[in-house]
Amino acid sequence: MSGFPEYPAIAGHQLRHAPTSFGDMVAVGDGLLVFDTLAEAIDYAADNALTFAILISEYQTFNLVNGLKLGAADKHVDDPALSPAQRLWLAEFVRRWKSIVAHEEIENAIRD
Repeated sequence: MSGFPEYPAIAGHQLRHAPTSFGDMVAVGDGLLVFDTLAEAIDYAADNALTFAILISEYQTFNLVNGLKLGAADKHVDDPALSPAQRLWLAEFVRRWKSIVAHEEIENAIRD
């Protein structure tokens, strides 16, 4: 482990530590968006939730780039036929997928 804080996945976005010339910040997704505080990053992620369609597209691209034909991602997280990097990618993908499910459950509870 690198010693950086571990941040959650929120509404499909993975939050990450982002060291910058301005100091330590929190990045949302690929790191193009950075925030001063975790609370700001969480608010942005929740207000700009990814969709299942976007994650499905990412998964299809992952399979294509890696020459794979995997079914449900959560069934392959511990697949010894995959490289450690592929298993890590899948674990992060499953984490992000579950964060969309949780976000939708919260949104539905608020609406009800």
